[in-house]
Amino acid sequence: MISKEAREKALGQFRLKLNGVLTPFNSYGLGVFIPPAIEEIAKLALQLHERLNGHGVPIGVKKQ
Repeated sequence: MISKEAREKALGQFRLKLNGVLTPFNSYGLGVFIPPAIEEIAKLALQLHERLNGHGVPIGVKKQ
């Protein structure tokens, strides 16, 4: 188990990498959707991690 600080650092780095991957969408005027998309992808990644480690967490996105 990693510390809370290490977990937050890893999540921050993951979000920064996602921002880099999604930056081209700014060219199409979709930049406003990037931050919420990053948060949803991060949540899904954590859910997948929990599921793969046998914690039975359902994988899903809340519809807005």
